[in-house]
Amino acid sequence: AAMSLSSVCVVTNALRLRGWKPRFSTPENSAGSQTVAELPIIEIDKEDLVEKNMKIGGMTCQKCVKHVKNALEGVAGVEEAIVDLDSGTAVVKLSADVADDALIAAVVEEDYEAAMA
Repeated sequence: AAMSLSSVCVVTNALRLRGWKPRFSTPENSAGSQTVAELPIIEIDKEDLVEKNMKIGGMTCQKCVKHVKNALEGVAGVEEAIVDLDSGTAVVKLSADVADDALIAAVVEEDYEAAMA
C-alpha cells in the first residue's frame, strides 16, 4: 500500500509542477517571453579570425599560462588566446584589428615578458 501511495504522490507532484511558473518573474531579470531557443545567436566565422603569434617569457607553471591567457583575452578584439607553456608562445585569434603594442602591454602588465614572433 505504501509503494502504491508513493507512486501516486510522485505522479501528482510531477503533473502539478508541470504548470508552475515563478511568481516574481520580471522581464528585467529573465529572458521575458522569449525562450532560450528563440534568442538570437551571434556567430563569428572562425575563418575570418586573424592570428598573431607571440613569444612569452617568464612563465613557469599552468597558473602563469592562465594569467597570460586571461590578460590577452581581456583585450578588446581578442576572440581567443592559446598559450603554450613548453614552447613559451601564444597564438592570439583576433576578430578585430588590435595593435601589437596593446597585446604586449596586456602581458607585461601581468609581469611577463612579451614580444611578437
